[in-house]
Amino acid sequence: MDTILNYKSLMWETALKSGVKDCSYHTVRYGMVSSYCGQAVFTMPDGRRWKAIGHGPTGTAETIRREGYVEFIPIPIEEEAL
Repeated sequence: MDTILNYKSLMWETALKSGVKDCSYHTVRYGMVSSYCGQAVFTMPDGRRWKAIGHGPTGTAETIRREGYVEFIPIPIEEEAL
């Protein structure tokens, strides 16, 4: 379990260093609202390649329906050759 958590933490760290930006902001009503922007393609130490895409929150100023997040998409080996 620790190995999985460490891998995910390393993915987040690498994505943020490679081009995904933390655009989170504070609101009076909801406190800190997660928001991410940008994209990054990176290779993990085990050789797997990933594309990370930052997404902002959805909703209105009155109602946050979903916090922002980073989407991690594995890049298949076949696509690397193209």
